[in-house]
Amino acid sequence: RSLVEDSNNAEQAVTLFEALFHDVHAMNLFSSNETLEDISTKSLPFLAVEHFLAMALVVLPVQPGKMAERKKLVIRSLELWSSFIGKLEKLELLSKDEIKEYHLLMEDTGGDNPMERVIPPPNRDAKIARFKAKQQTKK
Repeated sequence: RSLVEDSNNAEQAVTLFEALFHDVHAMNLFSSNETLEDISTKSLPFLAVEHFLAMALVVLPVQPGKMAERKKLVIRSLELWSSFIGKLEKLELLSKDEIKEYHLLMEDTGGDNPMERVIPPPNRDAKIARFKAKQQTKK
């Protein structure tokens, strides 16, 4: 996680998480028909590989004159996050409200095509609801 959060190590993080991503898929570690109870405890951290790879791709420094490459990285990150959220949804790790909010966001932002997505700023009520949920989780 610390690799992903430090932009100085972003390239190293991308390399590491790309390898993990390919290994997890090559081993078919998670089946689409599995429930959370079916997944071994040792495999649980690998559920987040897509999330961390997406974070690392977004943190990569922007090179002057390379905005087309940057756009590709952002689109790939969106695809990875969408896949990650879908996996969490299938494993029933998200609340009904979170699922509803995610699907509403995807409808409002062009569906599953990342090229058409424009993430709107969250409204005040959504921010307050997330803050309250976060506080409740901390308690």
